[in-house]
Amino acid sequence: MKSIIYLFVFFLFSNSVAQSGCCTDLKELIEISRSMGVSHEEACLYCCHLRDMEVGQGGDSPPKRDERCNDVSVQLERKDIINQQTHSSQDPNPRKMARDGNVNYKDNLYPEAEIQYRKSLSENKSFNEAKFNLSNSLFKQGRYNESLDLLNDMIKTTHDSIFKSEVYYNMGNNHMMMANDNTQDPNLINESLNNAINSYKNCLKINPSDEEARHNLSKALRLLQKQKQNQNNDQERDKEKQEKQNSGQTDGEEEENENKKEKDDDESKEGGKSNSTQKEQEDFDSESLGGQLSKEDIQRMLEALDREEKEVQEKMRKINFSKQKNKQIEKDW
Repeated sequence: MKSIIYLFVFFLFSNSVAQSGCCTDLKELIEISRSMGVSHEEACLYCCHLRDMEVGQGGDSPPKRDERCNDVSVQLERKDIINQQTHSSQDPNPRKMARDGNVNYKDNLYPEAEIQYRKSLSENKSFNEAKFNLSNSLFKQGRYNESLDLLNDMIKTTHDSIFKSEVYYNMGNNHMMMANDNTQDPNLINESLNNAINSYKNCLKINPSDEEARHNLSKALRLLQKQKQNQNNDQERDKEKQEKQNSGQTDGEEEENENKKEKDDDESKEGGKSNSTQKEQEDFDSESLGGQLSKEDIQRMLEALDREEKEVQEKMRKINFSKQKNKQIEKDW
């Protein structure tokens, strides 16, 4: 009798799995359900979730986010994950609209992708995946402030830590591109670079293994270090120019006034000007060090990143060695 009941339940569950469109083996689903302590339907949704992560990859590994800080297409692929059970067939389908946007995005049709994502969000304002992809399409169009507005909104509303780390990563990318665009305003460059650094740091706090974020953080730190050095060089040139002007004024006064007393007074005045200029330079250096990140802070962070990178490489070497050793043992058996 128990076996008949089991077969009946098994049949009902098989039917529900088939209707849900899950492509996972039934026995595997049951095992996943037991190991995770969830219902069979939840296990099925979990498997569909994993399957969607691979959609569009064509069996190839996803591309890496490179050091240019503007290749976010991998995130579009990775974050196109939406619960298929959320909307009934009678309702407008935000998921389909988002997928249409993804097609346009992959074809580099970013304005058209933007339209589809906005349509999707008009049906479901809390659809963070569509909002994330919309921010990507705005990023590709160079509309960094609009993209950042969406990303900041997602930081406030999402409770998914991994998703949040991806949002922080993209925030860093936007700030990096803004720093690149503001080449005529040193203050805006510094502000954008500091914002990028903070965004990448927040990403790494959540996901310390994100090597692309670590790479971009290192690049942002080095750019900020170079920017501060350029500002110091500009200040030094201004100082030398001012000293030359002061020296020229003194020579003129010496020619007109041959009186030794007046000459001594002039030299004393120039000495005062020189001391004043030196004090201004010291004040500037103090302000530079008193900003969001001093030269020493940047150097320490770069050294820490180098140490962490070496530690990660050593761990990976040990893991690969261990895997190779296990394979050899299995072969011997």
